[in-house]
Amino acid sequence: MMNPQLNIKATERVKASVNEGGASRNVAFDVGLALSQTLEDMGLEFTLQAPEDMTVQNELSAMSAEDRGRLAVTMLVTGMYLQGDSGLKGG
Repeated sequence: MMNPQLNIKATERVKASVNEGGASRNVAFDVGLALSQTLEDMGLEFTLQAPEDMTVQNELSAMSAEDRGRLAVTMLVTGMYLQGDSGLKGG
C-alpha cells in the first residue's frame, strides 16, 4: 500500500496535416503519457499512435520507443508532427 503498482494512461487526440506527393490529408494522432511500475520506481513513457492511418502508423511502429516519445513530446508542445522529411504539420 505504501508503494502501489501504477498503470495510468492518458491520451489526447491531435489532428495534423500530412503532405505526400503534393497532396495533403488530415491524420488523427493519439498522443499520450503512460505511468507504470511502482510509485518509488516510476516508469514514464510518452506515446504516439495514428490508429486511423496505417501508413503513418507503420512509420511510427518502425521507430524506437524513444523516437516515438520525442515525437509525442514535440506534438504535445507544438501541435505539429515533425518527423524528418515527411512534411507533416499541425492542423
